[in-house]
Amino acid sequence: MQADNSGVRSEESADFDVPVPIHGERVVPWKSKGRAKTREERGLSWITVSLPPMIGDLKVHLLPTIAAESERAVAAIAKLNSTHGKHLVPLVGLLLRTESVASSKIEEVEASLKDFALAAHGTKSNASAVSMVASAKALSSLITSVDDGQEITIDNILTAHRLLMDHDPAEFHYKGRLRTEQNWIEGSDNTPLGATFVPPPHDTVPAYIDDLLVFANRDDVPVIAQAAIAHAQFESIHPFTDGNGRIGRALINTVLRRRGVTSSVVVPLASALVAKKAEYFSLLAAYREGDAGPIVRAFCKAAETASEESQRTAAELARLPEDWDRAYEDYTGRRPRAGSAAQRILAQLPATPFFSAEEMEDTIRASSSAVHAALKKFEEAGIIRPLNGKKRDRVWAATAIIDALEELGARVARETRADIFWPTLSSRTAELLFKMQRDRKMNLVNAWDSIVNPEAFPKAILAMPTIKPPSSYLPTIHIPEFVRSQLPTFNLPENMQEAVSAYLKTDVFEQVFRANAAQSAALSRSFAQLAEFAVASTRSTRVPDAVLKALETSMDHDDNPGLEDGPDE
Repeated sequence: MQADNSGVRSEESADFDVPVPIHGERVVPWKSKGRAKTREERGLSWITVSLPPMIGDLKVHLLPTIAAESERAVAAIAKLNSTHGKHLVPLVGLLLRTESVASSKIEEVEASLKDFALAAHGTKSNASAVSMVASAKALSSLITSVDDGQEITIDNILTAHRLLMDHDPAEFHYKGRLRTEQNWIEGSDNTPLGATFVPPPHDTVPAYIDDLLVFANRDDVPVIAQAAIAHAQFESIHPFTDGNGRIGRALINTVLRRRGVTSSVVVPLASALVAKKAEYFSLLAAYREGDAGPIVRAFCKAAETASEESQRTAAELARLPEDWDRAYEDYTGRRPRAGSAAQRILAQLPATPFFSAEEMEDTIRASSSAVHAALKKFEEAGIIRPLNGKKRDRVWAATAIIDALEELGARVARETRADIFWPTLSSRTAELLFKMQRDRKMNLVNAWDSIVNPEAFPKAILAMPTIKPPSSYLPTIHIPEFVRSQLPTFNLPENMQEAVSAYLKTDVFEQVFRANAAQSAALSRSFAQLAEFAVASTRSTRVPDAVLKALETSMDHDDNPGLEDGPDE
């Protein structure tokens, strides 16, 4: 069921910080393309997929406390973006690398900064480092695509994905393309069995992305909330076979850039999120349950922390040219001569912290001998250090900038772990998710107690031959796992549990109804009772559209005086 902008349940919305429509669900046929390994996998023929709401015209209202948090975050970002003058150029590259490295780490892609720099210069021995370099290119591509007031477009998102997956052999046929098959998060390799989240069917993705871009290009939504909701929606759509997390996080800074909150810097929010990965995934779960408040607040805090720590790094970068001149003078006895290769290399270091001698020769237009002589002095003075042992194609790095890059990410993570805000938000989010789970269970129990009388349940239904043992049909029941798992808590006889489960299974329901509905009015009434229970449960548990439609149709049949003659063909 897809909810519109008024789709938040009224009895719960008062407990939500930023109410958004709850994700719906739909049952779709499933056939594994790989070889099923278990009996459960072989028996899986239907799956329940998530249906995010359309959010193009979503009305976003922030409580005063959250609005204040948002304003502090925007102020911190604006201060970072506008200060430090000429020293902002090296900061831009440093923040871009910091964000792409942290975003990759959220996806369990780990590599050292040394490997990152080597991969950026053509050494591809470390696949994780190559992936991080690709992530930086994708991030830069998407963010700069909205410079000069341009809108975020599907073409630019696809270009970023192509850059991200350019060197991934498993994604060669899928890079830069929206997915054309079902995907899922965790679970089995071959089927969505046991998945923690199953995104919408692939044929719905283009429409979802079009709608998302409408929302992401609006100017009437508080900007941090817009970035957070756009990111969460992107992750729910999961439009690519791989790389969704990194492109989705690149979208955050792209929204900030398009809205003019930043004009050059990249805010390294991922450095905070990687320190709170478990909480981050809970924030996405809360969004799917109808509350964007937790992820909006988390992004406000992450942006504020990252911006403040980045300002410290910017101040350190501002001191580097003077520090380098002093270190050179301490080693050689004099400052670099104006116009010399040494002076021109030092001027390039802030914007080019990783380089080869050949690249530097081209950049400053100096002879090989002059550049190599200067680099030798810089190494001995501790200004630069080699990242590999090659005599040819040696890659150098500015020591202080490497240290600043590593320290910035670590500092943001430390501040995030120490901030009492995060455990408080985590507790709030856990309470929200627990309440949603508890309320769904209670709604099921109340629906059963108020509608169905187990003692009066006709024996004809319990003895129907179409009711099979649970082991034969449970893997393919067309209802969410939550509903199925709660049936035993109703204290029903096992055969009645089977009857309820089978009734909620669309194809079995139709077969049973057509075969038995004409037997007696009592049997028909019992079906109607089950239908009422099922409809009540679906409205509280988001059971799929197809099931709800079939059950509501059965109730219409029960209201028909001619029901005893069987349903119309």
